[in-house]
Amino acid sequence: MANSARLVDLKEEPDFLEQYVDMRNHYREFLLAEPVDLAETRVWVQREEVEIKGLARGRTLLGAAVLYVGKGGEIAFLARHPNEGIGSKLLEVIESVARDRKLSEVWAWVLSDNAVAGRVFMKNGYQLDAESVRTHHHKARNGIIFRKKVR
Repeated sequence: MANSARLVDLKEEPDFLEQYVDMRNHYREFLLAEPVDLAETRVWVQREEVEIKGLARGRTLLGAAVLYVGKGGEIAFLARHPNEGIGSKLLEVIESVARDRKLSEVWAWVLSDNAVAGRVFMKNGYQLDAESVRTHHHKARNGIIFRKKVR
């Protein structure tokens, strides 16, 4: 299904930002993040240290990947419908962006109980680097750091 999608740069195609915000807020518990709104996202997406790419079919955003250059190559991805190959394609795209930005590796922190994301990272050549705990809303959450060399 990912093969029929087109690549979009959400900095250059802001019409997709509302769908991105909805998707991101839907997955906020997995991201250990607070909800965001469209206005603040319009400002955030224009920051130099952020790259955000998506896959779309027609006017529907199928998923998006974010590269935080300022956080040493941290990445995150969101897919509207899991298990359709969107995550793998998004990782391929964001790894290319990281190489263009002269990064040598990318990494992601994934909740230990997010088996779907963990499988996508492993399937795409990421290595389990370490277990890690993050606190969100005063609750410790176990996670795994995945890393991949991109150069």
